[in-house]
Formats: sequence, structure tokens, C-alpha cells
Amino acid sequence: NNEDAELKQQEQQSSNYHYSSPVGVLLFVYSVILTRSIRQIRDEMDDDTQPLVARFGHCTQELVNLMLSGRAVTNVFDGDKQLAPDVPLKLHGIAERNEIGYLTILERLRYSSA
Repeated sequence: NNEDAELKQQEQQSSNYHYSSPVGVLLFVYSVILTRSIRQIRDEMDDDTQPLVARFGHCTQELVNLMLSGRAVTNVFDGDKQLAPDVPLKLHGIAERNEIGYLTILERLRYSSA
């Protein structure tokens, strides 16, 4: 039926718009944030007062980790680490190995190694 074909084409164009529009990535990031929940994301971050998008529009490590591992942790080391025995601050890292990996900017610049 011609009407069905037109309707299907309109639906496809509409869904393609969300992925190819200037705000497509932003919509995807919003979706990930709202799926995880803002409260959960803040709980996972070492400093929950920091934004997920840094100066000049760059992603923070928390946002990169959220997108790749599903958790908005601040660090890339394995698990959580106590800063010092007498300091109650715990630093949050990646909980478990992911199917995909990445290099941090420090590793890319050879300031650090994994």
C-alpha cells in the first residue's frame, strides 16, 4: 500500500533526524544520564559538584566512563581505593573489565601507563 510506504518512510526520516541532527549526540547523552539517574551518577563521582562537561565542551572522565562502562566514576583504575588509611576519602574506579577499552589522554601523551 502506498500510504503504508509513505508512513514508514516518514517514520524512518524522523528517527534518522534524531541521530543526524546537530543535537543528536546531546540527546544521546541526556538519554544515558536520565537512564542511569542523576542521583546515581552523583553518588559514583568522587566530587559530585563537578560538571560532566568540562571547559571548552570536553567530556570529563566521569562522562567517558559513564558512556563506556555504565558508571560515572572519576578514575580509570580497577575498583575503589582508599586515599590513605587515616583519610576517609575513597576514590572510585572501574568496577570490572569492560568489553571495550580506551586510553586516557594521559596514556595517549605517554604521561601514564595502564
